[in-house]
Amino acid sequence: EQREACPVDGTGQGAKGFVALAAAVARDTVVELLPLAVRKRIDLGYEGRDALPAMVSGQAVLLREMIANLIDNALRYTPEGGLVTVAVAHLADGVVVTVRNNGPGIPEAQRQNVFLRFFRLEKGDTLGSGLGLSIVREIVLAHGGEVDLADAEGGGLLVTVRLPAV
Repeated sequence: EQREACPVDGTGQGAKGFVALAAAVARDTVVELLPLAVRKRIDLGYEGRDALPAMVSGQAVLLREMIANLIDNALRYTPEGGLVTVAVAHLADGVVVTVRNNGPGIPEAQRQNVFLRFFRLEKGDTLGSGLGLSIVREIVLAHGGEVDLADAEGGGLLVTVRLPAV
């Protein structure tokens, strides 16, 4: 079996296979990060049906890490008492994962910069290294997908990840 180098780590250690990116992966990740949300009194929720999973070509560990980074980032920047919602939709041509929060959002002029390693917005006193969204972007690109940032309805940030089905 030939392994191809993964752009995320460059080691080739995580050869791609077919992964069932089920709603359960996102739901389970929400459950894992619930203690962090509880500490900040953030309403962390999940929307989606546990229908048949969409099959994507990828590395299961990295896809789970992508979702965890998106949720962690949303929890870090959402103020106490805020709202973070994770949703998964299975479409004929792939899967869409969204993470929506009612935090401060990211100014449109800075949205591409947040994908750069170690880039941090100057506002706020939130701890972090500036790697979360950079890691997300690398994982998404390594899986042939795309990631978009937009204003969430009612304020905040909406992150949308689209991954192609196999």
